[in-house]
Formats: sequence, C-alpha cells, structure tokens
Amino acid sequence: MSKNVGLPLLSVVVPAFNSESTIVATIYSVLNQSIDSIEVLVVDDGSTDNTPDLVKSIPDPRVHYEWYSNSGRPAVPRNIGLAKARGTWICFLDSDDIWCANRLLFVFAAIYNSPDVDVVCHNVYQIDSVNHNARKVVCGPPSTNMYADLLRYGNRLSTSATTIRRSFLASNNLRFNESAEFAIVEDYDLWIRIAKCGAKFLFLNMFLSKYILSSSNMTRQVARYRSNLACLLHSHLQSFPPPGISKFEIEKLVNVRVLLLGVRSYGFFVQLRVLFSELISSPAVCFDLFIHHFLIRVWRFRQTLKNPVHSRDNGP
Repeated sequence: MSKNVGLPLLSVVVPAFNSESTIVATIYSVLNQSIDSIEVLVVDDGSTDNTPDLVKSIPDPRVHYEWYSNSGRPAVPRNIGLAKARGTWICFLDSDDIWCANRLLFVFAAIYNSPDVDVVCHNVYQIDSVNHNARKVVCGPPSTNMYADLLRYGNRLSTSATTIRRSFLASNNLRFNESAEFAIVEDYDLWIRIAKCGAKFLFLNMFLSKYILSSSNMTRQVARYRSNLACLLHSHLQSFPPPGISKFEIEKLVNVRVLLLGVRSYGFFVQLRVLFSELISSPAVCFDLFIHHFLIRVWRFRQTLKNPVHSRDNGP
C-alpha cells in the first residue's frame, strides 16, 4: 500500500524505558509491515540509556518520539500516547516485543470481514529471555458475556497482540488506570472496562507476535501482581458485580483467583492447603472456577491443534 497522506489507519503506542537493546527491533517490526498507513508513537518514560538517540536515528517520518520524566508505571506513557494518537485503530506495543511479518495484514483482513468489531486479539509466542524457551500462548476464548467472564475467570488478552478501535475508547472515555494499585494489571483492568461498555471482541487463532518475558519484565513481580490483582478484582466486583453474584461469593472468588496464582508461583502444598479450606467453605464458587479454568485450557489446547495460519517467519 502507498503511504497515507491523511490520518493514519493505525497508531502504535510504544512505551519505553531504558530499552536500548530491544527498541530498534521492536519499531522495525512495525515499520516493515505490509500495511504502512501507520504512526509509531514512542513515549519514553525517562530513559537514561541510549534509547533516545537510537529512536531518533530511525529515518522514517512515521516514527514520533517524546521523552518524559520517569513515572515508573507503564499506564502513564500508554495514556500519553493514546491522547496523541490519530489513527482509526490503536495498538500498545511494549518496547521489547516483536510483531511478526504480515501481522497487520491478517488483523485488518479480519476487521474487513467483521466491520462491527471493536477489539481484535491474536495468539502470541512467549519467549523467556533468560533460558530462551518459547511457548505458544492462545488468547481467548470468546464469550457472550465478556465482562462477567473476564472478572470471574481471568484475563484473555495480551496487550501487544490487541488492536482497538480508537473511537470506542474515546466515546467511552476509556484509558489505562494510572493508580499504583493497578500497576502490572492495568491492561487487564482496561479490557474489563472495555467489555463492560459493550465492545465486540474478535479472537484470531494465529500466532502473530512475540512477547518477550525478560528478567526486568513487570509480570515477573509475582507478589506485587497478586496484591494488585486482588485490588482490581475487589474494585470491579464491589462496584459493578455481574448479575447473580453475592458479596460472599465475591470475596471467595477473589481469594481463590489470587490463591490459584499462588499455587503456580509459590509453595504448592502451602497454597493447596489454603485452597482446600476455601473449597470447604465455598464449594460452589470453587467448583465453578475450577471447571471453567479446565474448559478454557481444553479450548486453548484444541486451538493449538488447528494449525493456525501464520506468516512463514512467525515462529520463535
């Protein structure tokens, strides 16, 4: 496609902080897409390394760079980029993640075939920068009540794999929550609020980006993640509980969701003992949660067996 002389089709917001070792590859993974009606908004959250010079040296007028004092929270640079974005659609791409070739071609083909969709999300390759292991992460599943299911059963989207209709965010006054209590889970919080506003979600069974789990990645801060996840769940469930859920069930749901994360992260038998006590006191909540987690895992496993279409160099 030729370059668009008017407004871009897509704005890509790249929050950055001391990203000199990765950000050039990240930006070029966007610039090299087959669709070039884009703008790349690099919002630097106070880098002290060579990030500014590297970004400014990229000879492409579609790249825009601004430096701000450090906030320590990804939500702040993401919101700055959102406020400056001009595209019809918007993506938030972390400064160490990579889009695979033809990612945008597949995404906008899906949008063309589903013109009423507001959010498109695809699968990702998760790559551990420490041991270089890679695994496939399937996003979804879709739901007829995305708001309730996101709250009850957990996040179903990956930030760098998600494309959002910008007018939907603007008309519903939606942005990332910049509160310190929502750090690390601010993306999950946004998906919940988008769903609550009635957005139409579309999940593509394609692996079109690479999510790098680095040693400095915020999702490795498990203790803080657990604490802020509990804060997020309490906030939403207390303020806007899905129909048919009591305050008692809300408390139990929050406890079990956070404890399930603990089983994967800390001492298995210690957490299992606490989970068992929750199961005794609230069997219906626990049974519902366990069954749905099992069904989601089965659905995602079946998706990986369907040989999703991807470009030839999309593998890790």
